[in-house]
Amino acid sequence: MKENTNKLIVSFTIVAVVAIISIMICCLAALGYNSKISMEKEKIEVDTTSNFNQKQP
Repeated sequence: MKENTNKLIVSFTIVAVVAIISIMICCLAALGYNSKISMEKEKIEVDTTSNFNQKQP
């Protein structure tokens, strides 16, 4: 009887650890998916009439 109880505890522990890891992976994947959608790229405006190449007096 004690061997069955130990095997049952070990199997429940393995199932619990696998479930926790899979939930963590799903949550991290969901967070990564949402952050990629909500992130907007900023546009950089460039002034083409700037005088970069002119020497300063």
